[in-house]
Amino acid sequence: MEGKQPLEVQGATAEKLERLIEGVPTKELRKRPAADKWSVSEIVAHLGDAEIVTGFRMRLILGAPGAPIAGYDQDSWVTSGHYEKRDPHKSARIETPTAATSTDGAFTEHWLFLCH
Repeated sequence: MEGKQPLEVQGATAEKLERLIEGVPTKELRKRPAADKWSVSEIVAHLGDAEIVTGFRMRLILGAPGAPIAGYDQDSWVTSGHYEKRDPHKSARIETPTAATSTDGAFTEHWLFLCH
């Protein structure tokens, strides 16, 4: 990411994920490389969920500075969210809240102001 704008990278991630898994059978994407490692399908599903969490956290930071940021157990989300059953091609196409709001000029301007 060196030299790239974080919000631009974030906004382009879903499209890049789609390109990377295009044509790869779902069965292949669901294979875990090891019992304790996530499959590509699980990683893509996790990125979608993490995007929702990140979008909420960004709004919380902007709307309630100093509010505590709650953590979450990503491994339990894999199980409770049934990541192994999700269609990775659909997961990659989900419009993410952070990507969607990063194109809004006021939001981006405010976020960048806080980051500098």
